[in-house]
Formats: sequence, structure tokens, C-alpha cells
Amino acid sequence: MKLKSFLPFLGLILFIYLIYSIGLNTLAKAFVNVNTTYLLLGSLAILLKPILESLKWYSILRYQGIKIDFPYIFRVNFISQYYGAITPGKVGSLMKAVYLRKKLNKPLAFTSSSVMIDRILDLIVVAGMAAVGLLILADAFFIDFNKTIILIVLILVGCLILLNKNLTKVFLKIAYTYFAPNKYKSKLREGFYNFYDNFPKAQNFIIPFLITATIWVFMYSIHYAFALAFSVTQIPFIPFIMINALGTIIALIPITISGLGTREAFYLGALGVYGAQPENIILMSVVGTVILTTIYVVGGLICLYEGKVTL
Repeated sequence: MKLKSFLPFLGLILFIYLIYSIGLNTLAKAFVNVNTTYLLLGSLAILLKPILESLKWYSILRYQGIKIDFPYIFRVNFISQYYGAITPGKVGSLMKAVYLRKKLNKPLAFTSSSVMIDRILDLIVVAGMAAVGLLILADAFFIDFNKTIILIVLILVGCLILLNKNLTKVFLKIAYTYFAPNKYKSKLREGFYNFYDNFPKAQNFIIPFLITATIWVFMYSIHYAFALAFSVTQIPFIPFIMINALGTIIALIPITISGLGTREAFYLGALGVYGAQPENIILMSVVGTVILTTIYVVGGLICLYEGKVTL
């Protein structure tokens, strides 16, 4: 088996090891003691996430001058999130661009711009929150995270450059003038202009950005409800959501499905330092993930098989 074929199973192996280390009996006892009020509250609230995600993508498309009815956007988002839930690094969620290409009969470079804007906004918000999370953990572990923070700042700057068409043109022109083979230069130039053909103006990112920030704060608040359900109460709300943002980035490492294993290992280290019990941390993470993944899988399959959205 090739290494790249084996990579998605590393997270699963890590997850099985964590479960084995804690013990099924210990996990079962912790689950029996769950606070059902917080569990039910989190489970019901999480149903709103697909709607908010669709609203964000819908607003981005509107600012690009692309008018598509919201029910279609909602279905495509559900399908792409279904693919994202079953692929390493959630790369399957990029299927939105493929469905949009079919709908608009435009090049993939054109239809992918809204999807990339969507992901870049996510990265900007989550990376910003994760930077604060790093500072919190640095204080807890007495570790100097200066280099890591500098790296996150560079990522944020890169995202902001990518969202600015004129700045990106300068960098890409240098790239394809001095580094790209001559036979690919025309295609790269064409792909660039297709990508940015309906790119929104900078001020039009305000509403999508605010929706993005709302979605992530909302989701981390739901995760906090799951934490309370399983007695992970040792860490205050604000540090909790900032550390969760860092966990989101860790979960994107493409060595597992939906971050399984890597996310739990991170939470054990990050939240364990505050005194939270390992079994409660694992249940907090797994239950929320299972509920959200189930919503995406069931909703995605329904949207696929009802036939109203096709490739």
C-alpha cells in the first residue's frame, strides 16, 4: 500500500489508541452521567449550521452578480458538506464549484472563485481565533509560540492579498513570467481572469465576513454546550472557543476523515492541562462530531437522491 493511501487511516489508528488507553468502561460510565439538557440544546442548535453556511455562500454569489435561488444553494451546500464529511481534510466540500459549473455553464476557474472566497473567509476567522488560542496555550504550557504566531500572521496576510485582485495580479504576473513554462503561460493567464471575472469589491466582503464570524462563534458555542454536557467545565467560555479554533485547524491535517483522532488528541493535550478528564474530553468531541456528520450525511444523501441537483 502506498503511503498516500495509508495516510487517511493514521487518524483512525490514533483514535482507536486513545479509546483503548482510556477504556470503554470508563467512557460508558461518563456517557451515562451526561447532562441531557445541554446535550439536547447542542443537538438542536447544530441543525442551524447548514442554513447559515448556505446563507454565507448565497451572499457571496449575490455580490458576484450571480443570482441562484436559495433552495438550490442549500441543496448543493448539503451535498458538498456530505462529501467533505467523508474525505480527508474536507476536500470534498469543494464539490460546490463543480455543481455551480454545471448550473452556470461556466469554466471551473470562474465557478471556484465563490468557493475559494468562502474557504478563505473561514481561514481568516479561524486563524485569527486560533492565534488567540495559541497565546492562551502558550501561557498554560509556558511555551514561546512567537514563530507560530508569525506564521499565522503571514497566512492571514496571504489571504488578504488573495482577496485583492490588483495585488494578486502583481504576484501572479511575477510567478508566471519568471517561473511558469512558456507553453502554460497563456492557460494560466486565462484561468486567472476566469477566477477573478466576477470577484467582489473589497467592501462587499463585509457581510460575508460577518456571517462567517457568526457561524464559527455559533459553532464553538454549541461545542461549549457539549462540553458542559460532559462536565468539561474547567475552562472559561472565551478561552474554550479560541482553543477550539486551533483544534479546527489541527483537524484539517489530511491524515484522517473529518479530523477523527487528530482533533481528539489535540483536545486531550489542550484541555487536559486545565484538569478536564480524558473520557469527558473524548465524549465532548466525538458526540458533537457524530451529530454534525450524521446531519450532513443524511441531508446530503437526501439531496443527492431527490434528483433536483445533478452534475
